[in-house]
Amino acid sequence: MPLSPLSRGRLWADPDTPPSVSTPSRLYLVSSLGCLYEEAVSRLRASQVLGLAGQGDLQGRGAPLAWLLLSTQEDVFMFDTAAQGEEGWSYGLRTLLQNAGLTKVTHDCRALSDCLWHRH
Repeated sequence: MPLSPLSRGRLWADPDTPPSVSTPSRLYLVSSLGCLYEEAVSRLRASQVLGLAGQGDLQGRGAPLAWLLLSTQEDVFMFDTAAQGEEGWSYGLRTLLQNAGLTKVTHDCRALSDCLWHRH
């Protein structure tokens, strides 16, 4: 769907050239607790804004969350929450999500927030 002239004028410096999009360049699969897990939590904690997504069944508050994805401007961390179990939440993920000083950006968080609130 093309942008309306009003939107394009506010977001685009030049009406014929779209703005550049910055995306993370590194992806880390964090499947267990350990050095990578600790490094991931440390990097995420140091950021001011985090991208947030969840993958899994997410068909209701009782459904399991298989993956929690958190990203900075440079890195994406995929946490295997099914493999990490409650320890993953206790050793850093819960603290990151509850930190009011970190802005979390997500799209359509209804199912994810319901799952996180009732399960974690």
